[in-house]
Amino acid sequence: MIDIENYRLKRAHLRANEICKKLTKPFDLTPARFEVLAFIRDVGGTCRQSEIWSRLDVSRATICRMLDAMEVKGLLWRAEEEGDRRQRTVGLTDHGRACLEKATDVFRAYRAAA
Repeated sequence: MIDIENYRLKRAHLRANEICKKLTKPFDLTPARFEVLAFIRDVGGTCRQSEIWSRLDVSRATICRMLDAMEVKGLLWRAEEEGDRRQRTVGLTDHGRACLEKATDVFRAYRAAA
């Protein structure tokens, strides 16, 4: 038997994710990419790659692939930390910051209208 509360919670999550996809798509973002950019912005514009996967609770491999794609799109930059090639610093590019700001404005407008 299906637990109706869990079913409703899952449906709400799926609906919210669909809305986020529609709102971020014009900026060539996904909800996950938006979350990564927002996290980097919220911690001051740069952070270690390990902070991202730890905070967002995803695997290292997933974050690495995501950051690779985001770097190619010009949304962020990465650099090896001096003295430890295993650590990478990640930061927002001007393009990434602009996309994030525009998408955030769209989210705010959507919430205000809801």
